[in-house]
Formats: sequence, C-alpha cells, structure tokens
Amino acid sequence: MVPVFDVVDNAYLGRWITKQLGVCDKTTMRKRIEEICKSFNFSLDTTMPIKNLSISDQWMVQIIRAFVKNMQILVMDEPTAALSDEEVQLLFETVQKIRKQGTAIIYVSHKLNEIFKLCDRIIVLRDGKKVYEGLKEKISRRELITKIIGEERKESIFPMSEIGKNTIIEVENLSIPSKLKEVTFNLREGEILGVYGLQGSGRTEVAEVLFGIRTQYEGSMTLMSKPFKPCSPVDAVSVGVALVPEDRMNQGLILRYSILDNLALPNLLQYVAKFGYFKDRKFRSNAINIMKKLKVNYRKIEDSVELLSGGNQQKVVLSKWLMKNFVLLIFDEPTVGVDVGARRHLYYLIHSLAIKGHGIIVISSDIEEMIEINPNRVMVMREGAISGFLQSEQIDRGRILNLCYGG
Repeated sequence: MVPVFDVVDNAYLGRWITKQLGVCDKTTMRKRIEEICKSFNFSLDTTMPIKNLSISDQWMVQIIRAFVKNMQILVMDEPTAALSDEEVQLLFETVQKIRKQGTAIIYVSHKLNEIFKLCDRIIVLRDGKKVYEGLKEKISRRELITKIIGEERKESIFPMSEIGKNTIIEVENLSIPSKLKEVTFNLREGEILGVYGLQGSGRTEVAEVLFGIRTQYEGSMTLMSKPFKPCSPVDAVSVGVALVPEDRMNQGLILRYSILDNLALPNLLQYVAKFGYFKDRKFRSNAINIMKKLKVNYRKIEDSVELLSGGNQQKVVLSKWLMKNFVLLIFDEPTVGVDVGARRHLYYLIHSLAIKGHGIIVISSDIEEMIEINPNRVMVMREGAISGFLQSEQIDRGRILNLCYGG
C-alpha cells in the first residue's frame, strides 16, 4: 500500500474508475468501498491516509481491495502476525463471512490453533515439498506437528540450566503512568524468566525500559550490582544488554542491507584497526562461524537479508548479539512468523545461552510457547502490574490464565 494515499486510492490502486478525460471517479469508488465495509461491519474513515491507520485497519483495507473486483480465491499469508486478540477475533469472523459468500480461501499460517479453528483441509509443506494433505478431522495436533518438523515431537527436550548466585538485573517499583505499576523482579545468572501477558499488559514496556527505549519512568534498576539507567539503546548495549525485538523487520534488521552488514552494525567498534580500517576478513570469518552454530540457511553472506525466511531472519538478529559480550538478552515475541522447526531450534538456543550463564528474558503472548520453552520462572502481567510468579514445575495453561485474567 502507498502510505500517503487514502483508503479509496489504496483499495483501487492501479485500477481506478475514471470519468471522461481520465479523471478519477472518487465518488463511485468511495460508494463501492462503503458497501463492502457495511457487509463486513468494518468501521473506516475512507478519507484517512493509510499511514495514519492502525495495523488492523490497514489489514481491513487489504480485504476491501480484494473485494473491489469479484474474486474467487483469497490468499491470506500470516494475517494475524501483527494483530491483537480482539483484532484476531474480527479476522476470524470476516473469514467466515467471506467463505459464506462462496470465495475459496487459502490460509497460510504457522499458528496451529488458527488452522484447526478455521480450515477444512490442511496441506503441510516442508523443504518446498508437499508432505501431507487431508481433512482437519483426520489429523491430531500432535500428528500435524510431526508432519511439519519431520520427526516425533519430544517433551522437555531442552537442557535446563542451573541458576547462579549472582543477580544480573534487579528492578524495583518500575512505574509509567497508565502503562506500568510498581513492577519489581530480579534475574540471576543462568536463569530464564518468561514474561506472559496479553496486549496492553505492560510486557513490552518492561523490555523498552530495560533496553533504553523508554527513559521516562519511576523506580530503580541495578545491572550486575551497579546502578542502571540507560538513556538510549546505545547505553544499554554498552553495558551488556541486548534485545531481539518483536518487529524484527523494522526494529531488528535493515532489510535491504546484506546479512554481513546487518551483523556488523552493533559490532563495528570491535573490529576497527588502526587508522579506522575495518578488519573485514576477521569479522567475516567470525560471522560465518556464528551463522553455522545457529544453523542459518542462506546462499551467500553478501545477499540481502530480506531474501531469508522469517526464522532465518530471526537467527540473524540473534547472531549479531552473539558476536558481542552481553549479560542480559531479551527476546520479545521471538517466534512471530517462524515455523515450528525453526521455533524449536530457537528454544534450544535460549536454553543453551542460559547454561553459559547469561540472563534471559522471554516475553510472549503465546501461552503454548511459554509452556514449551519451560523457563525457570514465569512472570504474569495484567493491566501494567505483576499478577504473580510461577516456578518451573507450576507452569501450565490453567495457572497462567488464572493469573492473567485475575481469577
């Protein structure tokens, strides 16, 4: 979509209705869009530029664009990746309305709950080949995971670390008006702390404070027993804090840059020789070794990072931090848009880093992911405050949801 164009122009992009002399018939186009909005109960200001709309409203515009012409097939590729729970529910309702109108839908997703809720028939692709096709009723969730990853899923496959005595970070009464309320927790060496919460619970704001993105807050923090108050991400990185952000495409990578350039960004000073020359050969060798350890699948290290799959892009974001010395690594929604196989590998890497003594914080709104990672503790957040902690042996769906919803 074109950010500066309004809803009407984006919906009719490249196929505008024109009057005599080629003038756009905006009235007719807007009337048609309003009819589509009414049929789906969409509430949109059609005069608004796309850049001023929320992610969910932008998604609505793409649905409208598809219905401007009478379509027979609608392909939806990871449509819920950036949506809140309420927006996901709206999408599900819209999908049901579309199918009732006779449109065939191809729904591409890594989220198995969505597949089982919406789809009639399931096709599994692995390594570019179709490995399974069948009706939803003919396969269980466990069997489907086995088809996706190519092997039987094993429970508790991740090596558990031993928590050290030294505290990496301590947070006391962290507060932001209307965002956070007296959040207090600590993290020790080798510990994995899961942070679970729904949209608006304050989970992302905690990560932004720790990484120096948010600087206006009350409360105090110490990192390795020293006062910690980062004024920017540069400050946080300089003392050993790293972040793998939720939005890797806009916050974790420069897509048009090469894999090598993206790996170099936070590591330039480490590889500068006399007179400002960059130690390209040494850096390239170290970068390739890191990529091998993380099993990143790429053709050439000079290729643009936008050519990689979601899972491999996430590994590149992680790789650039592994080339630095860090004490605290924060993962914010680490597996958004990542397939099941790559997801399991990321979980294994998280536990491997904890075993080496790093402090790990994993933030997620996916309850199944939180259970599968099996952190040492889970901190559940609700309406900007901590509603409770669960130890490893207590972590299950019921207890997490009980804390999440205030039961």
